[in-house]
Amino acid sequence: MEPLLLLLVEDEPDLRDALGEYLEACGFTVLQAGTAGEALRIAERRPPAAILTDLSLPDCPGDSFLESFHGQHPKCLLYVHSGDSSFVPSPLLQAMGLPPSHVFSKPADLALMAAQIQSALK
Repeated sequence: MEPLLLLLVEDEPDLRDALGEYLEACGFTVLQAGTAGEALRIAERRPPAAILTDLSLPDCPGDSFLESFHGQHPKCLLYVHSGDSSFVPSPLLQAMGLPPSHVFSKPADLALMAAQIQSALK
């Protein structure tokens, strides 16, 4: 079976590297980006099956980034990994495929997060 392609967007390099390594160990092929702009460029070249993004990105608010990303990649599953534990997806984001169950607060249960994404992609 082909590895599942996941785009990880996180502006904290140490967290991005550690989370990327963990997700690869779980069987994903992980593309990494530190900004919204970088993520859009990467996804243009290699469209991912799922995206896991932080909301606090240096170049774009997370909700705006997800709207833009979804417009370009409507079949990609959307997930959020955020330090903002009070974040609830707007009705627009929910309509695009980001239900509250796809939002993980930092620090997240990584095994649960990886299992949920894998299950949704199968």
